[in-house]
Amino acid sequence: MSYEQDFTKLKERAITLTDDKNEWSVSSKSKNDVLIESRPSDLYSATIYRVTAKVKASVQVVKETIAVFPGSKRLEWDSNLKEISEMKRITEKQWIQVSRSNGIDKGLISPRAFVDLTELEQTEDYCLLTGGSIEYPEMKSNDKYVRGWNGIVALRIEKDSEEPEFVHLVYVSEIDFKGKIPRSLVDATMASVLAGTVTNWFKYMEQCGYLKS
Repeated sequence: MSYEQDFTKLKERAITLTDDKNEWSVSSKSKNDVLIESRPSDLYSATIYRVTAKVKASVQVVKETIAVFPGSKRLEWDSNLKEISEMKRITEKQWIQVSRSNGIDKGLISPRAFVDLTELEQTEDYCLLTGGSIEYPEMKSNDKYVRGWNGIVALRIEKDSEEPEFVHLVYVSEIDFKGKIPRSLVDATMASVLAGTVTNWFKYMEQCGYLKS
């Protein structure tokens, strides 16, 4: 089965949402210039969240520590995630992966499973990771996990042209958690969950010495 059209649509949507300057509401802004914005999805029963940050680290280090893909270091510090596995390799830069979560926000959101098309494009100074959920019959249901749906997951990292020791990070998430949890409850929770995730990531980066001095 060919997924080329799916990958094209996901990439176009990722670029649009990471670049878009309009119609975002500020959900959170921290002292270290981490901005979390949100807006209603035009495609799914979900809210789109966008996180932007400026980080004193390399593109490669940021990608390896915060991106959700098999073999990344994300599981070393993110207690919300339980597993990231490759289901099928399509090309060198494209694959199907499954990610499983633990309960989020003290179990308010029960464990979820997501099966996503994922594509990675990268150079020394730039990285774009895009993903989105697909129907995948080969992935059998599991009563422990509710099958969630990622409309789009995008991570763009690029070196700052004026301050090359810094990189700019833009992360976009459009999640329909499915199940019986009310969307209003998800919306009341997600901004703080994302803020906590970014805080934990910065702590991990500092503890491991990944932030440039």
